[in-house]
Amino acid sequence: MSITGILQSKTIPVAALVFLSWLGAYIHTTIELELPVWRWENSFPALIGLVLFLGWWKQPQRRRLWAWLLLSWTFGGHLLMGAILSVFPIPLWPFYPEQSIGHYASHVLYGVAQLPLTWVLGKEIKSRR
Repeated sequence: MSITGILQSKTIPVAALVFLSWLGAYIHTTIELELPVWRWENSFPALIGLVLFLGWWKQPQRRRLWAWLLLSWTFGGHLLMGAILSVFPIPLWPFYPEQSIGHYASHVLYGVAQLPLTWVLGKEIKSRR
């Protein structure tokens, strides 16, 4: 695919939204845990996002499958588990989340960063029926 073709396709916007999704998680982790980017808590989610994006991009014949996988990671892993449920002190967690305005704000930021990619992937999946 040529540079023009890449720029005219959905590739650049989806790549940017995958990065935004990870950035929301990274900012949350940096605020809450003060961990550097190379720690597994930051690098592992980046790697998963990258692998899922590359599958979505490089296998257009399986794009719907990759969109579902990426949506599952973004919505289920990041938005639902990471941004929403992990705010609450649920006995299932191996940690006790801080119950403060700053903690809530970092989770709001984390969650909001997931919404654009969730919306775009949901639209793509729906249009490919």
